[in-house]
Amino acid sequence: MSADVLWVGVPCGGKHIIVSQTPRTPLLQASLMERFADASRCKELGNERIRAGQPAEALSCYLDGVGSLSLFETSAPILSANLRSKVDSLGALLHSNAAQAALSAGEWEAAVAHARAALAKDPGNKKARWRLERAQEVGEGRGLV
Repeated sequence: MSADVLWVGVPCGGKHIIVSQTPRTPLLQASLMERFADASRCKELGNERIRAGQPAEALSCYLDGVGSLSLFETSAPILSANLRSKVDSLGALLHSNAAQAALSAGEWEAAVAHARAALAKDPGNKKARWRLERAQEVGEGRGLV
C-alpha cells in the first residue's frame, strides 16, 4: 500500500476489504481548509454577538472556532510555514476575542486562560496583554482569580 494513498476499508471477518482509495494529501488539505474556514466564520459570528451585546454567545462562537483549529495541532508537522503562521494568527485572535467575551460576561478565570493562550501564540498581542491584565486585576479584586 502506498503511503500517499488513504485506504478506506471495512472490517470483514478480521480482514479489511478495500472499498476505495483516495490520494491522502488532497483529502487532508481539503479537511484542513474547511476547518480554517469554519474557524474564520466562528470568529465573525462571535464578533457579531459581541456587537449585539451577547458576550456569552460570542464566547461560545470563539470556542467553536478554537475547536475547529484543533486538527491543525496534530497536523503541525506537515503544515507549510505560511499556513502554520495563518493558523497561529487566527488562533491568537480567537483566544484574544474569547478573553474579551469572557471579561464582558464576568468570567474572569476564562478571560485569563484565553488571554494567556492568545499570548502563547502571539506574544506581541497588545489586546490580549491588556485583557489578561484587566481580568487579573478585576478577578483578584473580587477574590476570583
